Amino acid sequence: MAFIIQRPKTLSWTAIWKGPDGRQVRRVTGETSKRAAQAKANAWEIADAKRAGDSHDTHRAGFALLDQAARDLEAGHLTLQRTEELLRRLHRLADPDFREVCVIPWFQSWIESQRPHVSGSTLKGYGEDLEIMRSAFGTKTSNKPLRELTPQEIEKALLKAKVDRRGATVNKAFVSFRRACTSAHDKGLITASPAKTVKPLPTADTTLKAPFTVPEVHSLLTHADGDEWRGLITLACHTGLRLSDLLSLSARDVHGTEIHIMPGKTKRHKTVVRIPLSPPCLAWIDGRKNYFFPVIRKQPTSTTSMQFRKLMLRAGVPREIAFIGDQTASRSFHSTRHTFTSWLTDAGVDADLRMKLTGHSNDKTHAVYTHHSDEALAAAVRMLPNL
Repeated sequence: MAFIIQRPKTLSWTAIWKGPDGRQVRRVTGETSKRAAQAKANAWEIADAKRAGDSHDTHRAGFALLDQAARDLEAGHLTLQRTEELLRRLHRLADPDFREVCVIPWFQSWIESQRPHVSGSTLKGYGEDLEIMRSAFGTKTSNKPLRELTPQEIEKALLKAKVDRRGATVNKAFVSFRRACTSAHDKGLITASPAKTVKPLPTADTTLKAPFTVPEVHSLLTHADGDEWRGLITLACHTGLRLSDLLSLSARDVHGTEIHIMPGKTKRHKTVVRIPLSPPCLAWIDGRKNYFFPVIRKQPTSTTSMQFRKLMLRAGVPREIAFIGDQTASRSFHSTRHTFTSWLTDAGVDADLRMKLTGHSNDKTHAVYTHHSDEALAAAVRMLPNL
């Protein structure tokens, strides 16, 4: 039993007891009351004995697991799955505070851990990556332990995600998810990252992009759900701005009859694009303050893209159109940028001016967005001399 002593010229009592190893333990209680000091000494002795008992139990359980592994090995039953099970049980003995992490909950937790280190736009992008991977994995895989996730399941998810998205978009989500897996491995939560050996999808897109025709845009406007969507389509087709830049537009970007904006893709080059506004754009903007699209800008980009696909279906605008040579061209919201460039081309606007309006920095990129209508091609041929 613990006892206490009070040394000469000291006010506090010192506790003394025999430790689990048989050695004497001394500790100053900091108490000047004899009763309080004795109570503290007794509590310390009990806690010391309990720790020793727990340690003994842990050692005994650990040796039992090792003995079980040896017996399984001798009997030929020590499969990889059985080995991993025994290792997990041994790990829980060594680290009782260890927590199992699941696929999407861990990805979400990792994204939250990045909040202090990234910008708001990057964090928003991570959120979109999360939704892409959550949808691609499905409920069952999303909630399974991360340690059980296989590279094959990730590859299958990436192919599923690519059905409705560009390969580059899916790859961006995958890279974020891979970083989360690496973080889990670095923290000792999993023994190996399941994403380490998975390769990103090929980004060479063999599907051509195509603009909308004037009748198709009219149909989209007619079937648009609400004023914001009508304004978004109008400004998209008459400014050529990307969706992210359109959603950031506000009254402060309007200078007289022009929009002055530094597109997100050119911010590092500090390139400002000035776009004169057409009468339909000016009519829709008139009297508006703050952000032009307050509702749409708050939702994930993936949701906006899905809503536009549904709008195309209602409006009878096909997502894909056939070309000669068994080629197909796809359309999405980004096709409004192709539409703007192509309409300018058909109107005879010089390429230098078109590039000024679109913010394209080189001819090669601009050429991808330039599509001549059948009428423009026919008009060009009619300019040939009579023979």
